[in-house]
Amino acid sequence: MLCLDVAFKLGDLRTEGDYEATNMTLQRLLPITSNGRIETTFRDVVIRGKVGLLIEGDSFVPENYDIEYESTETSISVKYYVNNQTEIENNVVRAKEDDIIGSAIWKQLKAILTRILHKQLGESVVQFSITELLEDEDKELREKAKEYTSKANRLVDSLLCSAKDYLVAKSFRSIETPPFNVVYRGKLSEVYQGRLHTGVGYIQDLSTLSRMQDLSFYEDKQKLIVFGSLSLREMKHGYEHFRSQYENIQVSGSIKTTIYENRIFIKFSVLKDQDQHCKTCISAVEVRWLRDIDVDASGLGSLSWLVPKLEAWVVGNLRYTALPVLESYIKEAFEDALAKTNCTALVFQ
Repeated sequence: MLCLDVAFKLGDLRTEGDYEATNMTLQRLLPITSNGRIETTFRDVVIRGKVGLLIEGDSFVPENYDIEYESTETSISVKYYVNNQTEIENNVVRAKEDDIIGSAIWKQLKAILTRILHKQLGESVVQFSITELLEDEDKELREKAKEYTSKANRLVDSLLCSAKDYLVAKSFRSIETPPFNVVYRGKLSEVYQGRLHTGVGYIQDLSTLSRMQDLSFYEDKQKLIVFGSLSLREMKHGYEHFRSQYENIQVSGSIKTTIYENRIFIKFSVLKDQDQHCKTCISAVEVRWLRDIDVDASGLGSLSWLVPKLEAWVVGNLRYTALPVLESYIKEAFEDALAKTNCTALVFQ
């Protein structure tokens, strides 16, 4: 109900920029020196899925995105100089699922593409008047939309309440995330490397998981799908301890990060049979949107010039190492909620 089917062929998409290798793992993945230029191309990119529309006044507003991005393969080209004179170029082509570097870029690229799609659709769809488009049928559509939205919200609100109880009962308001280690240079031309390593990190507060807007709903003869976004009203990430050594300087301190805007995509599938018996499962939990991130590090002292680098390391590890941990805990909580909830009654009665 009130979903727009989308299917686009975007062809090849290319990203490019400067890189700096900050760990031994990356240096093993690509035969490169520590810094240079990188170009990543994603082949035959296709977008497919549904966009949930909400009604605001006399307009449709695209809000929820159940869409998938696909590409056939990834090619990576890196350029760097040896002894500041000879330019070296290396090219690597891999299937997307086998490409670690491409997968990291792909995750952010999908978020950017979704924002662009949201902007373009919003500017286009809002121009149409519901009353003029549907004439005498707009009242019926509004009533149906309200009914379906109410069902979707009721289901997720009930599951969300139970999931939050589970998180609190299990003491999962704050969860542990992996540490990280990096090597760095004071200047890219310097030979001497510094090292920084953290202890175990954390993300909190999972008990503030909330629904911030209406969800979307569509169904066919076999299944019913509910999808949309949740958010942590208070989201913090950090490391109670880090240590860094550069030449004869040693410092230690803590890192505290506040994420002011976040969106967590969720999708529930209700599988139906002929007798309206249902099995409900959670199909997706994915943090798709992070904005306004504030990183505060204490204890750097004379290594305060590391602040911009440290911010990039923390945000990078948050996106690609810590968020999958958060997603797994949220999924676990909803699976527990599903086992305790009569979803059939919430959806069909």
